[in-house]
Amino acid sequence: MKKQIFPLLALGLLFGCGGNKPAEESREAWLSGDTVFVSASSPLLSKISVSRLESEPYAASFSTSGVVKAIPSNYAEVASPFAGRIVRSLVRIGQRVEKGAPLFEISSADFSDAVKSLSQAREQMELARKTLARERDLLANRVGAVKDVEEAEAAFEGARDEYDHAVAALRVYDIDPARCAVGQPLTVRAPVGGEVLRNDLVVGEYLREDADPRIAVADLRKVWVAANVMENEVRLLKDIDSVSIELVSQPGRRFAGELCYTGGLLDPQTRSVEVIVACDNAGREMMPNMFATVNLTARGGAAVLVPKTAVLQRDGARYVLVKAGERAFRKVDVQVASADSERVVVLGGVDAGQEIVVSGAFYLVDVK
Repeated sequence: MKKQIFPLLALGLLFGCGGNKPAEESREAWLSGDTVFVSASSPLLSKISVSRLESEPYAASFSTSGVVKAIPSNYAEVASPFAGRIVRSLVRIGQRVEKGAPLFEISSADFSDAVKSLSQAREQMELARKTLARERDLLANRVGAVKDVEEAEAAFEGARDEYDHAVAALRVYDIDPARCAVGQPLTVRAPVGGEVLRNDLVVGEYLREDADPRIAVADLRKVWVAANVMENEVRLLKDIDSVSIELVSQPGRRFAGELCYTGGLLDPQTRSVEVIVACDNAGREMMPNMFATVNLTARGGAAVLVPKTAVLQRDGARYVLVKAGERAFRKVDVQVASADSERVVVLGGVDAGQEIVVSGAFYLVDVK
């Protein structure tokens, strides 16, 4: 009886060992380190597909919102430099004016005082000039004294300084002293050439010295579009090849533009950099304060693009599943940038020639 027991025990142990498969092989998929293994009998194999990465021609493009603005050097809001009463309006809305063209006239006591001071300073300077010339002549004919000449020179220099000060006081307000005459109203002139966009003048109205501007003049044949580019796309700005503008008011139509300025500071609140695009606006279709979409395209090159379905997320990072053997896929972190609506550009992590899961990768996200 003992001889029969041992073979039965051995046979029982053999079947017992053969009937307990390893824990991994009894599941459809399992994770070991950063590698996902899929069982040969798992239905997951039919739900995922693998493709080899290839480098292809690609020109990165992205869009951002912007606002049309008048070019600051071509735009001016004109106020009266002195308090006074408006005597005459010399322009109308829509009228084109040259730089220096008269806009309106204002009768101002303060301006009259400034002109009077200028006239008096001019007279004192001329008188001092004549006195100096006389004293020098007397000295040259040996009937004058050096002391008198020195005093005349000092008086002339002081009078000239007073005159220069009076001239400068008017030039601060962009007033030409040569055009000023005592008793005449002040003619306010256009600081820039362009079109009169606003004229709120009321003849007879009294303006205080701190009154708001009444006239706006701008040359809108060229305009700027100011936009903000997000931090992750700033790297593309150095290679911009073309820019186009699409106005909200004219969807589907694009205006050509040229990137003329890239800000040097990143806004810590919006995490963006300001860019300025210059546009021709001969047709006056782009008006200041209009909203627009700015489309920027970088110079073409080669890049690896993957479907968005291939990119997964974990702990704030992005990764793809790279084929690492028969039914084995390793998680590899990648850096990507937006491309079109279906694919993204791989900036780092994987290279052309590697095989990755391009669809169905989400079935393997929760494998443990």
